[in-house]
Amino acid sequence: MKVKKEIFDRLLSCLGSADAEQRDIINEIFGDDFNGLGEHAGIFLHESAWDQNDVSGVLEQLYWAPDEVEFNRRHEKYMSDGVLSDEEQEALRLNLRERAYDDMGFAPSVFVQHIKHRNKQLTMFLIDDGDIRDSEYRIYLDGVFETFEEGIKVLYSDGEFLGD
Repeated sequence: MKVKKEIFDRLLSCLGSADAEQRDIINEIFGDDFNGLGEHAGIFLHESAWDQNDVSGVLEQLYWAPDEVEFNRRHEKYMSDGVLSDEEQEALRLNLRERAYDDMGFAPSVFVQHIKHRNKQLTMFLIDDGDIRDSEYRIYLDGVFETFEEGIKVLYSDGEFLGD
């Protein structure tokens, strides 16, 4: 979306995570309904998306079939120290990725829209809330950054961004 220099400069002055000033400027450009705006960039798995059941399920996948006793021993150890091996962490990530892509609404989708003035460009991040089939579903502004990479680093450092 191309914008006038004045609007572009106002956005430049408030880059980062969405705040009231940034929302006002974006609403001037796009309005307040972001449904259908931007291109899908990926899915964000916040570190709080997984819970004890996910970890138990992964440990069961890794240890139960070969040896039920080994599963019980490993599960007890995890319950006492909360530490997963690199292999177990990777299995958990794979499990959560599959769940995120298979279960609508489990993890939010991230959309990007570029805001341009002449040869300069900013990247606006939008994130959805809920299942698209739900009447409460909506997309909201997450922030505006100079680059895509900067936005990913700032907005999604407390989890895993799964890009398309």
